[in-house]
Amino acid sequence: MNFPDLEQFIQGVFEHQPFTLTPFESGGTNRHFCVEADTKYFLKVFQTNELQVVSRNQQYAVQSQVAKFDLAPTPIALSSCNRFWLEQWLDGGLQQRQVDDSDVSILANALSAIHRLPVTAQTLNIEAEWYRYLHLAESETMPFQNEINELLERYGSSNDHCFCHNDLHVSHIVKGEQLTILDWEYAAIGNRYFDLAACIQVNQLNAMQVEALLTEYAQHTGLAKSSVTQLTLAMIPVVDFTAKLWHNAYTKVQNTL
Repeated sequence: MNFPDLEQFIQGVFEHQPFTLTPFESGGTNRHFCVEADTKYFLKVFQTNELQVVSRNQQYAVQSQVAKFDLAPTPIALSSCNRFWLEQWLDGGLQQRQVDDSDVSILANALSAIHRLPVTAQTLNIEAEWYRYLHLAESETMPFQNEINELLERYGSSNDHCFCHNDLHVSHIVKGEQLTILDWEYAAIGNRYFDLAACIQVNQLNAMQVEALLTEYAQHTGLAKSSVTQLTLAMIPVVDFTAKLWHNAYTKVQNTL
């Protein structure tokens, strides 16, 4: 991919001070770079903005709020084209790996910390997201309508609103003395049990890990374990459906880039 405006963006941020730009592979759907100027910075180059739950400007505002609680890297700059994002550099960030049993406690702690945050954010309209993914994938809506209706009822029946990450993979957590969480692209006010189910799905947790995650989460939040388990497992089909539609849309968008 060629981004002719990238150097201009960085020069504007650093007022034409010397800098170096080093790409690195960290998985995911975007391209990532280390920018070294007066200090190190983390640069994301977004491949597309079409799959966002919220706008990049809203994402920037949300992450800025979270950073004040020391749970996220501080955003530094967002380009006017919304393709280039510069933030605080964190050593050990975005290391792709498989989850192991020792990570389950970290995930439970992270989710409970996120869900307590008093952040002002947009509320996730999951129905609108589904229809947008179908539109981007150029899929007919009618074959999915019964499933959409059923899953919307399921989602709404246990919609305990709080601030959610909605994509908490273990690689989004920086291990260290302080809990720091990355990649807030899908963060919004939403259903805590959908967020828990999304964490289970994206990390491909096994049955024992799921049990441990929900037990520790219930302990952290003071919620009844039985209710947390019942309501989270009920969200698994909703998460699976969302992931399927997102993947279809992502594949279609990728083919047009």
